[in-house]
Amino acid sequence: MRRLIELLGERAASEEEAARTLYSWWEDMKGGGVGVTRSLSWGEVWSLAGGVTARVREAGAEKGERVLLVFEPGLDFIAAFLGCGGADVIAVPVFPPEPRKKSKTDSEAFVRIQSGSGAGIALTSSAYNWSKKAAELAAWFGVGGDLPWPRELRWVVVDEAFGGGGGGEAWSSAGNGTCDVAFLQYTSGSTSTPKGVVITHACLWHNLGLIVADLEADEETVVCSWLPQYHDMGLIGSYLGTLYCGGRGYYTSPVNFVKRPSTWVEAISAFRGTHMQAPHFAFALAVRKRRDTVSELDLSCARHFIDGAEPCEVEAIRAFEACFASSGLKPNIIFPTYGLAEHTVMVSTNGRARVSVDPKALSEERRVVESASGQVLCGCGRPPEGVVVKIVSEGRVVPQKSVGEIWISSPSCARAYFGKEPSEDDFAATLADDDHLRFYLRTGDEGFLWEGEIVVCGRIKDLIILRGKNHYPQDVERSIEKDEAVRAGCVAAFEDDGKLVVVAELRDDADPKALAPALASKITDHGLPLSRLVLIAARAIPKTTSGKIARRRTKAALNDGDLDDAVLLDFRPDDVAEEEETEEVVVVREERTGLLVAGGRREAADLAADLASVSGIDHRKIRVDVPISDLGPDSLELAQFRGVLETKYDCDGLPDDLLFRDDATLVVLASILGGTFDEQAYADAVAAAARTTTTTTKAPLEIEQRPGGGGGGGGGGGGKRKGGWIIENCPCLIFCCPLNRRNKNHNNNNNKRRT
Repeated sequence: MRRLIELLGERAASEEEAARTLYSWWEDMKGGGVGVTRSLSWGEVWSLAGGVTARVREAGAEKGERVLLVFEPGLDFIAAFLGCGGADVIAVPVFPPEPRKKSKTDSEAFVRIQSGSGAGIALTSSAYNWSKKAAELAAWFGVGGDLPWPRELRWVVVDEAFGGGGGGEAWSSAGNGTCDVAFLQYTSGSTSTPKGVVITHACLWHNLGLIVADLEADEETVVCSWLPQYHDMGLIGSYLGTLYCGGRGYYTSPVNFVKRPSTWVEAISAFRGTHMQAPHFAFALAVRKRRDTVSELDLSCARHFIDGAEPCEVEAIRAFEACFASSGLKPNIIFPTYGLAEHTVMVSTNGRARVSVDPKALSEERRVVESASGQVLCGCGRPPEGVVVKIVSEGRVVPQKSVGEIWISSPSCARAYFGKEPSEDDFAATLADDDHLRFYLRTGDEGFLWEGEIVVCGRIKDLIILRGKNHYPQDVERSIEKDEAVRAGCVAAFEDDGKLVVVAELRDDADPKALAPALASKITDHGLPLSRLVLIAARAIPKTTSGKIARRRTKAALNDGDLDDAVLLDFRPDDVAEEEETEEVVVVREERTGLLVAGGRREAADLAADLASVSGIDHRKIRVDVPISDLGPDSLELAQFRGVLETKYDCDGLPDDLLFRDDATLVVLASILGGTFDEQAYADAVAAAARTTTTTTKAPLEIEQRPGGGGGGGGGGGGKRKGGWIIENCPCLIFCCPLNRRNKNHNNNNNKRRT
């Protein structure tokens, strides 16, 4: 990072260069389109980062000390990151947990990183620090006190360091530090607990050189990115890559992209983006959520898209090219890319090779056999000069057209995992037949070389071994992902006690019971013995911070019961023949969808449907008279719901904390829909909701008969019940249905009764 600081200082010293814009932040505009809300010139970044350096030194941080960077999405983060380099401390970018969330997932991950890195100081903004203090006060009074928040961590707010100007003076000794570690990059944890990768200044500089050379980036480069700033592809490939090449970058929050995927392509058009980076799912999402204004975009400026972080499918790339061809998007500029945090970020890009292989020979025989009707795999480009890649099995390089583990030796290889010595299992592997006596990084990825390009097959730890034969989980997952009722990129296949288990998210309108046999057949048609197919509600499957399926975490969550509330149907093909269908009346009591306040029934019901649509929460479980945050949506889902309020209902000026408030119910929101948010009107709506007497039980009972088969999902939570009768307008929900009686020893969600 010292060389980056020197580059920044050189440009900031030039009056002309200092005034040139380096980083800009964009948001969606109320009137449509995108617009810049903040920009920083080279000189301003130099000054702000220097101010952070001074603030870190004032806080007493010693050289080499680890310092957490806990920032909400925005440009303050990159100034703080560079400021840590000036202070010669080790930055630890971390996902900012939301203390107001009921879920422990983010806070537990935060605590693991804080504890594992040994960081005693956290840099943050006043906005985030306020929410942290609010959570601590709540914990003090016994509300939300089970959140494992680190009490010993010292928080340093750096906002004041941004206001004084002249901060660059604190950088006079930058580049002369004794600590050779730039920062710790925590892995996304797709197959294990996140580990801190030690990235040195030399590793960072070398990898940035590879990126800029392969992308042919220069001062004319314009980056448009929504990638997380704490993740390697976003931080290094996007923010630092822009600084290295001398171009300029436009950024927004990943929440904005998830809320409205069109914002990305609109930004490319508006800001004349030339170089973009995104995980593979983003291309499919941009196509699926495209707007009717595609023809109004001008994407002729785009020169290079990195498609990485997960296996690439040719169909998705072609669909993106076809969708935006009318907008001037040039063909063949989306390049599959291979990288990992242990190699700083990038290994290779500019993938052009496509090879159709026999999947059985690939997974079971470890051979690459071409087949015209086989599975098409994408090459991820040739390794750059100085990056040595070997395909290895049992310590030796495998023959051509054979599959093995990808090993890498290059100056970009990280030193080790923080707190651990490098070993033969990770950063210090050696080859028995290597005359150069190199140390290699064992990536844990399986693949092969094709026409000199790296082709990645999958993670070794994810490999499914059934009856002595190997199977890649992606092959199993793809076999059912093509069904429109299954959410793409939301399927996890894994081995459990020698048997194949598949967990898949369904779209909201899907019928689990009708789908299960057909989906199971698609899997078994590949010759795979399926033991269990678990169909779950949308947005419930565990993923990494970079959006990849976390298969081992999914397996643990399923076995520990953490997915119980999301299960729609637990289908076990082996038990179907043993089932005896018996008519039986089951009385299921649940809380009603909501106690609706007079005058707001329709609006609140509409909002409940909208919330269910973006969150995947069963709409029958959404009460309109309880705080929205208590209903279970996560931060991204709340962001999407906020987008619905702003676009569908024309709400403006909504406070950042609105959807986290204890009195923010759907009934209250229904009373203030439309126009600019007003705190007094909100307070009046809260008071009115508190005074109003619910009228649910006064309405006449309505009985609805639903024809069809047995209960498709049972009491596992979120299941769509069909075949029975619903008694409406009753304080509890009474549902009568045929019950599938299974073997008494069969532990299945379908057997659960709730009374």
